[in-house]
Amino acid sequence: MTGSLTRQAPAKINLYLRVLGRRPDGDHEIDSLMLPLELADSVEIHVDLDAPAGLECLCPGCPELEGPDNLAARAARALVSVRGSRARIRITVHKRIWIAAGLGGGSSDAAATLLALGELVGAEPAEVCAIAPGLGADVPFFLEGGSARARGRGELLTRVGPLPPLDLVLVNPGRPLATAAVYQALDALAPPAPRVELGPLGALTRERLVDLIELVGNDLGRAARALCPEIDELHRLLASAGALASSLSGSGPTVFGVFADAELARTAGRAIAGHAGLRVEVTRTAA
Repeated sequence: MTGSLTRQAPAKINLYLRVLGRRPDGDHEIDSLMLPLELADSVEIHVDLDAPAGLECLCPGCPELEGPDNLAARAARALVSVRGSRARIRITVHKRIWIAAGLGGGSSDAAATLLALGELVGAEPAEVCAIAPGLGADVPFFLEGGSARARGRGELLTRVGPLPPLDLVLVNPGRPLATAAVYQALDALAPPAPRVELGPLGALTRERLVDLIELVGNDLGRAARALCPEIDELHRLLASAGALASSLSGSGPTVFGVFADAELARTAGRAIAGHAGLRVEVTRTAA
């Protein structure tokens, strides 16, 4: 028996990200509002239950992402191990989300793989959900879908929304930035003032765009700038183009700017794209 499914794997931004401190296990305690974007990868899963067991992971145009170390491939191995399934699996990831950019592309690809493969091999939802946290802190967010507040290491999720859509311009300096390196840089800096979690966010479902704008910010910003000084220029370009607010997404180096409407975002995107060496994407939040 064979079967195929294709899933969209959306990018995300962290509208805000607050680092509350180090945990006893060495990880960092965070409080963040994560929003999915219309920008997305596409993940195709093909399963042949009658063929000899095997796993192939392809990524057209990105050969460095192909093979068993891709997070989507790791997700597939974990699921078939739990299920005790034997099948020939081919994963094809069509990338649109920038790599190591703070947009969650790898985690989203893994979640899309779990959802599609789980359906093809008849996995129970509980089996799929149990695998996600072990793959990465952002994978449960993408598995659940929609906007969510993330706490703990990022795995404690509270659904938020529906929220007003935000028109965005994403700008990236054209080089990756590793999450682990940013957190290490944060630990090496003088500690900021103690942080506390924000209060309930339930009112956001009823409020205006300005209430979302007031939340924009990222405690990883100063550490990311220490490793990638170009981030300051990205903020400046977005402000000059009319962004209502801008912030680092995740651990960066992508910076997003929030614009009043889609036309202003498109105009800003065209202007910023004229600067050499920058990657620019105009998109909007999906929920």
